[in-house]
Amino acid sequence: MSSTLKFPLVCALCFVCLSLTACAERQPTVVTDFHAPVHHAPEPEHIDETSPFYVYDPLESWNRQVYDFNARLDQYVLMPIVTVYEHTVPEIMQTGFSNFFSNVGEVSTFVNCVLQLDVDGAANTFARFVTNTTIGLGGFIDIADMGGIEKEEEDFGQTLGTWGVPPGPYLVLPVFGPSNLRDTGGLGVDLAMVWIEENAVLNYLDPNFTFAFRAGYLTVKGIDVRKKILFTYYQDGSLFEYDIVRFIYSKKREWDIEKH
Repeated sequence: MSSTLKFPLVCALCFVCLSLTACAERQPTVVTDFHAPVHHAPEPEHIDETSPFYVYDPLESWNRQVYDFNARLDQYVLMPIVTVYEHTVPEIMQTGFSNFFSNVGEVSTFVNCVLQLDVDGAANTFARFVTNTTIGLGGFIDIADMGGIEKEEEDFGQTLGTWGVPPGPYLVLPVFGPSNLRDTGGLGVDLAMVWIEENAVLNYLDPNFTFAFRAGYLTVKGIDVRKKILFTYYQDGSLFEYDIVRFIYSKKREWDIEKH
């Protein structure tokens, strides 16, 4: 990324931070239209291990408590912040930031594709990164997607799965949500790779280590992560949402690994 691209990014991040601050001061009730009733789901009857809906969940009681905590955190903290962001930051900037963060993440995706011996996935990811970083103005414009180069979704949990590591017991992690023992270990590696990626980007964009810029960058990235998750706790009022989420997550992870 050339120095001419640094200035717009700095200005954009400053604009976002100022917008969020101003909105928080002037419109503290901007998110009054958000409703996500949080309640405790009843303990389900035991599901037979031969059932296709069975998921190994020996820590279910604890997992349900963490699930409830995540629901409240999402309702009272995360989603209100996302709503303010969506109301104050121009959509074109939101898209640009999201594309930029996604482009940075292509590095860890490429590493996982290589570890999985996924030649096609690695080639696609490399092509996307080079195309978007150069023609796409540092990743702010997803030129690769316009050209039909599909984005790969890979993480180290999937890599472990392709290596034959079993999922282990189902877990619900604070903030991060549904997981299992294998994916939790993979998450640790993924977070380490993200730290390396983001540290390299921040050192390039902000060599003087400006706290305000780095805090703004990481804040906007965190907001973007939640914004892209199309899920709201207890949105449909189901008393069995925990069971549904557990089943869907577990099956999706199976399919993600089997596709290789």
